[in-house]
Amino acid sequence: MTNAPTPSIAAAKQEPGSALSFYGVWLLAAVALVVLPMVFSSGGSLTSFSLIGIAIIFALSYNILLGQTGLLSFGHAVQYGLGGFLAVHVMNAVASHNWPIPLPAIPLVGGIGGAAFAIVACAFPMHSPHCRPSTP
Repeated sequence: MTNAPTPSIAAAKQEPGSALSFYGVWLLAAVALVVLPMVFSSGGSLTSFSLIGIAIIFALSYNILLGQTGLLSFGHAVQYGLGGFLAVHVMNAVASHNWPIPLPAIPLVGGIGGAAFAIVACAFPMHSPHCRPSTP
């Protein structure tokens, strides 16, 4: 038996200022996310912030796919694009027909449409004998 510290003990013996600096950065980012829309309250600024948030979510999904799992796939971009395409068309239909649908619900329609396409598009390759994983 060696006296080497285990990872949990080594993590507990970190410097006291390191936890403060780590959580301080995240706390500062959270405060910035709350304060910036109040400072820049014009429609163009809020639209830019929304687009930046959407791009961040898309980049994070790509990072999980390529960085964490090592899978190179652009398939998620198709569902992302089709969901946005459907959301824009639903928004135009709501505006032209004066339907009583709240604006925050329209992205949910796009997300559900993208997910529905993903379920339909991914159902067929899984049943193909050429796409099944080989077993030893």
